[in-house]
Amino acid sequence: MNVALRVDGSGQLGNGHLARCLTLAKALRDQGFSCVFILRPLPGLWQNSILSAGFTCLFLSADELTQIEDANQSAALAREYFNANSDTKILWILDVYQLDASWHKVIRAAHYPLMLIDDLANRDYCADVLLDQTPMRSAQDYAGRVNAHCQLWVGADYALLREEFSELRDAAKRQRASALSRTPKKILISLGGTDPHNYSASILQYLARAPNFSDRLIIIVLASNAPHLTAVSKLCSEYNNVTLQIDVQDMAALLLDATISLGAAGVSAIERASLGLPSLNFITADNQRLLAKNLAEQGCALNLGHCDENGLQTMLQELEQLMESNQRYQAMTNSGFALGSARGAQTTAQLLKDVFTAGGNLEGSV
Repeated sequence: MNVALRVDGSGQLGNGHLARCLTLAKALRDQGFSCVFILRPLPGLWQNSILSAGFTCLFLSADELTQIEDANQSAALAREYFNANSDTKILWILDVYQLDASWHKVIRAAHYPLMLIDDLANRDYCADVLLDQTPMRSAQDYAGRVNAHCQLWVGADYALLREEFSELRDAAKRQRASALSRTPKKILISLGGTDPHNYSASILQYLARAPNFSDRLIIIVLASNAPHLTAVSKLCSEYNNVTLQIDVQDMAALLLDATISLGAAGVSAIERASLGLPSLNFITADNQRLLAKNLAEQGCALNLGHCDENGLQTMLQELEQLMESNQRYQAMTNSGFALGSARGAQTTAQLLKDVFTAGGNLEGSV
């Protein structure tokens, strides 16, 4: 059983798409699938995370290709890697916003089944399965945009979280129950692995203005391909209560130990909610607007809007109020736990195995 994952990532694009595809690839491998990653050769690519997990990376010939060229090259790379003939089935998984139905139809014309990972619902799609892990997402949001027989797997129950998140749920419930009574309070700053706009530094500098700043522990998380890593490291060294963690391997454990998070409203926001960690979320990219809104409506996070002066001032006010209200804190925690099962990757891998091995509904025809 072969799977080709077409995904991109870089210092500017971020690592979120790579991270969720890597999570799914691990779950698929547990189900007996053989997986390979196909990527554009972009600067600052976080490929070590893929390689260290035991997967192979294949690269397109250039970082700027037409959609048709991209699809044809991707298919050729996958066929060569799997030593495939015309009868060999390859399940394709695509997680690239810039590729639409034009790319999809090339793959499906070769009778390859195709699953899309998306959270925008803003273009035409042609696939066998479309997965959107946005909490409170409705299949109706994709009405008129997908082909007739495409299966829609939507909502937080399909969130592609690593297995340790579901494993730590019970421990997190015990931890959150007494979180505000423990000292020192631990504030986790997580603005995405690469944080291309260096919002981490802005947040830290604002936090340092608070009168009780020195009584709290601040943990900043970044990836080794973050473009402002050196500057953030230097800033952290100016404070005795601030630590910088790079390429964290056990993010779930770090979230478990935190009291509150200040973060981006991307994939990591769902991770935080799954462990009941109250979060003050910033919108750091346009595609985060809906997730920031839905998590706030769910009650497990606050939506601070953009990470500008107004958002940072609001952050300081909301942070202090939340620290002083255990009732509010526990309400946010409980809303996070209620969001979903935290087993979306395992659920998705099992569903794909059931359909793929049965030769069922994934036919891969246009």
